[in-house]
Amino acid sequence: MARIREINLEEASPEIKEIVAEHVASGHRITNVKRIILNHLPSFRSLELGQYDLDDDLQRLIGKLDGDIFEYAISHANECLVCTAYFTRLLREEHGIDPENFTFTDRQSLLIDYANQLAANPKEISDELFDRMREAFDDETIVAITTMGVMMIAMNYFNDALQILPE
Repeated sequence: MARIREINLEEASPEIKEIVAEHVASGHRITNVKRIILNHLPSFRSLELGQYDLDDDLQRLIGKLDGDIFEYAISHANECLVCTAYFTRLLREEHGIDPENFTFTDRQSLLIDYANQLAANPKEISDELFDRMREAFDDETIVAITTMGVMMIAMNYFNDALQILPE
């Protein structure tokens, strides 16, 4: 059980109900993580809504599949059960991929390597790995990938600190 109570959407403030309605209208589900983070609207806006905006642009830059693989890799490296379960299900259902038994492209393997080093210790990302990133991506894309990784790490820490369980 999570350490923080979930917001009861039927009893929520009009402001929360409006944000939830907009989120659902955009095609997103309200999960148990979101019902918890809705306890603080600036946190919801920053982590949830900001992450969706960033994810949309990352998909524009590197494609949905590669973005999903990168986000899975960050969550897996961070050992976040909630996000790893979510992205495992997403990879299976939307892309037909079992991430434990899949042959990744060179670019996808590069994204996984970057995710692993970013999650392990961002101060020790090797020059060799960063040179490979520069060969594959321009500055804008590297910034977007890194920002998405940092956002995923923040969400992973949020889930773990508050002991949120996978759905």
